[in-house]
Amino acid sequence: MAAGPAVQRSCFQTPRIGFSEKIAGEGGEQIGARSWQGVSRASGTEGADAAQALIEELLHTAFSLGGAFVSLLEDLPEDAFAGEDQVAVLIEMLAGSSRPAIDAAGEEDCRVATALIGAVRDRVFDDLQAAARLAKPKDN
Repeated sequence: MAAGPAVQRSCFQTPRIGFSEKIAGEGGEQIGARSWQGVSRASGTEGADAAQALIEELLHTAFSLGGAFVSLLEDLPEDAFAGEDQVAVLIEMLAGSSRPAIDAAGEEDCRVATALIGAVRDRVFDDLQAAARLAKPKDN
């Protein structure tokens, strides 16, 4: 199901401001920024290959969220969420931060996107495993 123009404007074309842009680390450095450096992004998805644009967005998101998540987890005092799993609490916080975009897109589109992300991950790992098998020296 394609997202309508209102969803595209409200959800997909808004500036991307995540943890790495909101939370400054020591010395004014952005958390998660280093892990993304060196990976170029397309100047926009218009006219770009959809698969490449998706991979670039997935990588940018994974590195940004991952860097912020790890930094937050490392900086939390052990008793920050007394009696609760800190990882679970931070995941709930990330889910809460994403809620407005999810609500704007709709639950069905969110589930389709989640399935697509899982399928992309599985496909990439299948191809990497196949490449590793082909690269192994053959015993004669």
